[in-house]
Amino acid sequence: MKLKFTLAILLIVSSVYAQSELYPIGEDASVNFNFTNKSAIDEAILFEAKPIVRYSFYNNIKDRLLVDKPKNASTTYAIFSPHLRMYNENSAPVRMPSYKVALGFQQVWKLKESKRLTANMISFLIENGHYSNGQSGCAFSSDYSDGSVPCNSIYQTINNNQNINLSDLVNRENGHFQTNFTTLYLNHRINTKSNKSISYSFGYTLYHKNMFLLFDLGGYSDNDIQVYGKHRFYFDAEFSFKFCNNTYGVLQQKLALINGSHQSITNYRSNTSFSVFPFDITKNFGFKIAYIRGFDDYNLRFVDNVDQLTVGVVFSPFGIFSFDN
Repeated sequence: MKLKFTLAILLIVSSVYAQSELYPIGEDASVNFNFTNKSAIDEAILFEAKPIVRYSFYNNIKDRLLVDKPKNASTTYAIFSPHLRMYNENSAPVRMPSYKVALGFQQVWKLKESKRLTANMISFLIENGHYSNGQSGCAFSSDYSDGSVPCNSIYQTINNNQNINLSDLVNRENGHFQTNFTTLYLNHRINTKSNKSISYSFGYTLYHKNMFLLFDLGGYSDNDIQVYGKHRFYFDAEFSFKFCNNTYGVLQQKLALINGSHQSITNYRSNTSFSVFPFDITKNFGFKIAYIRGFDDYNLRFVDNVDQLTVGVVFSPFGIFSFDN
């Protein structure tokens, strides 16, 4: 009950910020219930939550974009992105949470309107931060601590044998995962005057040792990086439309690729979703159904190959970009 209450508070805070501050690029806060999970070899997932909270130090995007003439706008912010799962069991239903903490910057260029297009814009994002699960055990054995001699020996065996099934070995109780990261995104959003919108993004994440690429703090170990790889590539496409008076629908396809990981890991992740935003009082709150296939995105469980159908609620930081504006 305490967990559900905490998640509800975080999602409410996220929704409030989403309505008062604009972030053209970024992941939605959500709570999802899993109907299928063919990858779960240990326990069934009841639901998962991403109560993402952004706090801006400076943000003039809302003021500068909602005007007639093209203008540039930007925001500088901190972002806290926890990822929590509850399992269908009585003891320790929540294990190995993921945490991302980062500083971010987004720049937006509003382009000139045409006879068919309005609110046509290009956005750029850079985020730098830390990603971990707060655990101390060996990633691929629950018998040893991370960094111990026996744990390092297991890594040598794994790296020397690319045919080992890491999903069978991963320590799901307290396996350690951490890295620093830098993410870059470029987005082009096209709103037409016929109440339709197309958005597509290209992204890249580098996992690295040094925080802010300068300080040797909180980064990955040499053993870890040989397993999960330094590079992630992303492509996102989105089609939005207005129907039934003031209801908005969003069809979205997200694709992620891993480069340089252990060969037993599925190197792609596909997320196909449809969201509905039906409320006049806020266009940030909606409902989503999604089909996910490929590698898992839950820290160490990226070694799992998932096949999931989820239904849930979503809070979007882009709700202010309605076609009426």
